[in-house]
Amino acid sequence: DKPEIQRIDLTQVMLEMMVAAKKIFPQGAVAFESFEWMDPPNEESTSAARKLLMELGALTADGMPTEMGERLSKWPLHPRLGRILEESKSTGRLQAGCLLVSLLNEGFLLKRSVQEATVHTDCDLHYQAQLYTDHKETEKKLTRAQRESIDVQQFKRIERSFESLCHLAHIRKNPLTIESVTTQECSPYARELLA
Repeated sequence: DKPEIQRIDLTQVMLEMMVAAKKIFPQGAVAFESFEWMDPPNEESTSAARKLLMELGALTADGMPTEMGERLSKWPLHPRLGRILEESKSTGRLQAGCLLVSLLNEGFLLKRSVQEATVHTDCDLHYQAQLYTDHKETEKKLTRAQRESIDVQQFKRIERSFESLCHLAHIRKNPLTIESVTTQECSPYARELLA
């Protein structure tokens, strides 16, 4: 087998290392590739990670972590998911962001047999977030078919992840309503991504 460093997505590793390097060497950027690796990461993975971090606003062109990069490195998540949380915080919807990120990170809430598009008419993520909140707040809102479509073990994993992110974000969980967000309500960064 290839060494793990040559098989994994390096985005989170790169960001965490560059943020740590900035604290140790505040005078300038340290190239990710210059670290003394037992097995060096491959060039393609390194380049893809650097490009993504720059697109997320986490690294400057010369490889220095930005303020956003430092904030993203504090979330125990892939920087893409951390950026969703930072965006949801900027729009005052951090609790909803924590739920959406938990759903994205942990996977489908629905049983495999009901993951076809015909089960719901709305966005997969929006539908599952609404299903999660309805199940959590009051199962009476759910139809029998909806209750039976939920993978109970997956629900528990998502619930643990959601509670953990809420705890890290220092937010008290309130009854959560999932609503559609228009492009106008998004931050300028999110609008650019949706355009």
